Amino acid sequence: MIEVIAYEKIEGKGAKIGEFTIYIKEWDQTIDRLAEFEKGGNHWISLPQHGKKDPQDPNKYNYFPTVKFGSDNQDKFLLACKNSLKEYKQKMYNTSNEGVASGGFPA
Repeated sequence: MIEVIAYEKIEGKGAKIGEFTIYIKEWDQTIDRLAEFEKGGNHWISLPQHGKKDPQDPNKYNYFPTVKFGSDNQDKFLLACKNSLKEYKQKMYNTSNEGVASGGFPA
């Protein structure tokens, strides 16, 4: 089971609206700095990333994930994280929990 253990709302960073930390009991693992985004009616999350300056443009950064999965497992993992985040926000901020899918990774 994936549990969100901390959430920080972010304002003024474009589409990025928050960062959060998860705990995976089955693995006894904590992953910090997952990001939550929202833009144009779309909502998504990403695994932690690190930025490197673009060698072609010093004012631009390219971002790379620090945690990687095979594509099928990553999609399942991110869905489980997104659902856990919705549940966390519902409990903490008394928001709607509509659209939370069942299932997830790990089960």
